[in-house]
Amino acid sequence: MAPSSFLKNRILAIAQLSQFYRSMLNDEDHPVWFRCSQENAFFTEDSIQLALATWADALTVEGLEAWLLPYEIQENSEKVVGVVAAGNLPLVGLHDALCVLLSGFKLQLKPSSSDRYLMVESLNYLEGLPEFSGRIALVEKLSEYHKVIATGSNNTNRYFEVYFRNVPALLRGHRNSVAILTGNETKEELTNLGHDVFTYFGLGCRSISKLLVPRGYSFNALFEAWEHFAEIKNHFKYFNNYEYHLAGYLVNQIPFLSNDWVIIKEDDAWSSPIGVVYYSYYDSLEEANTIIQQHEGKIQCVVGQGYFPLGSAQFPQLNDYADGVDTISFLLA
Repeated sequence: MAPSSFLKNRILAIAQLSQFYRSMLNDEDHPVWFRCSQENAFFTEDSIQLALATWADALTVEGLEAWLLPYEIQENSEKVVGVVAAGNLPLVGLHDALCVLLSGFKLQLKPSSSDRYLMVESLNYLEGLPEFSGRIALVEKLSEYHKVIATGSNNTNRYFEVYFRNVPALLRGHRNSVAILTGNETKEELTNLGHDVFTYFGLGCRSISKLLVPRGYSFNALFEAWEHFAEIKNHFKYFNNYEYHLAGYLVNQIPFLSNDWVIIKEDDAWSSPIGVVYYSYYDSLEEANTIIQQHEGKIQCVVGQGYFPLGSAQFPQLNDYADGVDTISFLLA
């Protein structure tokens, strides 16, 4: 079924972002390369390029139509949806903004200070198109909204629960992602896992921060494959984090494994700090799956052994919603 004319117009407008991002990618002198790293030292040129290229590939007319096909989206509404955007990754708040605009609502967005430039440039571009003229507001504080989408840390989320208690609110705290390994992975598969771990310096909810491995697992092949990512140690903030945690484990005589730039440590927790990857043992794949099920409220994404393929965690589809909650269904409800 073809989208309605008003939805088709929104899709065509949003799809223009693809070319907007490609123009940034093709301009070596574009201020994006300087401005983003000034806002957030973890926003390196490689990280920005990956984010822009990923969105440019995703925002095709065909992809947008396929994403929105299951929904009954109405004509434009005058209702306002407030969005408090996170800033841990480049353009991490864009998906929420697009959900609001494509669903026909007005958008009021509070950008994160850690990811301001790209979000502001993107939304200013859309606001300049006739389809979204007067329907986008960038604010420092939300006001006069009908629904809210807010993303932050678990501590911030508790504040959100109180502050937005009087309106329908989709609130997200922090989640982590996990990989299930068997010890039979090839070097290529373990290298692919490295992309899941080290892309964006492990700062995303889809970054693998936890490994489930069979008892007696040897990490030698993993360390060998991950030498592909050794250049990450040249990033000062990443390496400062690594050295900080290394010193803490040494002083407190806590067992761990390490090369000279990443620590692998047995730990029951799911959220590992920058420069550290946690692991836990399992005795059977059935037990590993049970562990996943028992902690699904803490998990964003699982790779390996019947879940997503190793290396795919950082490339969600448009319908892969954060925390598994359908954002557009929330907006249309």
